[in-house]
Parts: sequence; structure tokens; C-alpha cells
Amino acid sequence: MKPKILIVDDDQSVHGSFLLAYRGSDIEKLADFEFVTNCKEALDKIKADPFNFCLAFIDYQFEEKNNVHAIGHLLAKQLKDINPCLTTIIMSGEDSKEALKDWLGSGVDKFLFKPVSNEVIRAISENAIESYNHNLFEEQTKKYVSKEQKLVGLAGRSENIKQISKLAIRYASCDQPALILGETGTGKIHH
Repeated sequence: MKPKILIVDDDQSVHGSFLLAYRGSDIEKLADFEFVTNCKEALDKIKADPFNFCLAFIDYQFEEKNNVHAIGHLLAKQLKDINPCLTTIIMSGEDSKEALKDWLGSGVDKFLFKPVSNEVIRAISENAIESYNHNLFEEQTKKYVSKEQKLVGLAGRSENIKQISKLAIRYASCDQPALILGETGTGKIHH
């Protein structure tokens, strides 16, 4: 399953500019995109599928009933609470000291001033996808690798690998060398 990138902005033209930034890039093949216009929609999307999202671009200010609310940083914090591995980016045209204080206090990964260039959007997206894939691999490794495998440095999910790991630990206490044989690519690691 491809990771998802969430774009949260009440301005529909921003959604279009993200699509243009991604058009023709590898990111189109590596990730799926979700576009929402408000904080509630963003929270609903993340809550429904928290660990499939690798990145959220969030507008700092949202207009509601002719009032502007600077709440993007609060949304970023809520999303991070749900998925701590999520990369969060605040985007804003606002550059006041108050805004900067909000951003720094929210734990966002980056804040960008609008307009954001296509190159920056792509670079941030590529890094977030790479980080997501690494974190996913780490989680899978934790889930499937036994404590014996971690000790001897063998990777794999088969019972044979688990048994070899146990044997390696048992023979490690001896002063005699042990030879582990196997096909190329079966998870043997030399120490």
C-alpha cells in the first residue's frame, strides 16, 4: 500500500498547485494524495487510517463564516498525537512573531511561507516518504524478529532462521568456530 500525503487548505487553488507540483514526478507513483478544506475533515481522515499517512501540509489560517482562525498549528499537534511519525508542515502567508511562536510550540517539522515552490513541495514529500518507509520497516522488524535474531543479527520470518539464531547463541559460548550456510539472499549477515 502506498503512503498518503494530506493537504489541508481551505483554498481550492492551493490543492491544484499541489497537483501541479506532483505532476510528472516520482511522487505520483510513490504516494496517494488526500485533499481536505478544514480541520475536522483532516482529523477524520487521519483517525480513519492514521499510519498510512506520511505527511501533512497544513494551512495556518482557516476562514470560517468570514472570520479567520489561526488554528493550523493546533491541528498539526493533534495529528502528531495520533501518529507521532507523521511529518507535519505548516504553510502560511503570516509572518508575525505570534505566528512563529505558535508554530514553534506545536512541534511541527517545518513551516513554510506561501507561495511554496514546486521543488520544495517535492523535496519535502520525497523525504517524508523515505522516512515513512524506514519507520514502517522498523515497525515490521520489531514485530517479526525474535530476540535471538536481534542478538545474532539474522533477519527473516521463517522458523528455520529463528532456529538458526537459537543455535548460534548456543554455539557462541563455545570456543569453536561455527559455519552458517545458505542461499544468497536468505538473511545471513556476517559479523
